[in-house]
Amino acid sequence: MLKRFLLALGFAIGGVLALSACNPADGITRVVVGGSHTCALRSDGTVVCWGSNASGQLGDGTSAAATAPVAVTGVTAAPAVTAGHRHTCAIRSGGTVACWGHGYGTTPVTVIGLIDGGVLVTPNACSTRSSLAGGDDHTCATRSNGTV
Repeated sequence: MLKRFLLALGFAIGGVLALSACNPADGITRVVVGGSHTCALRSDGTVVCWGSNASGQLGDGTSAAATAPVAVTGVTAAPAVTAGHRHTCAIRSGGTVACWGHGYGTTPVTVIGLIDGGVLVTPNACSTRSSLAGGDDHTCATRSNGTV
């Protein structure tokens, strides 16, 4: 029942939905909702997504829609995930950010440089990302020191 409800939300609204209480049997710690897709972060750090996939936002290497969760290729030990309108991003272990979907392709790619005060930078020990927030066609990341 919960999965059908979340799928309906994924198709009905944009933005991000974070659940405060999830079914521990599913091992889901966070759910995010994009424009027409939904993704869940599991307690083992893997990500599954379902819904529309026209832009590759499910991250499974295809552009086929899915009515049941599909595993995102190559994302393990992720502490955070976010969804935009037609894209999805996750923080990988080590603090790098991987995105997939509109503008990125059908499988996750590491974001090589992020805009930091107008300067393109590569993630390093001083700029480890700790959280993400997805918007319509953009994603913002905060560093472990709290700056954006």
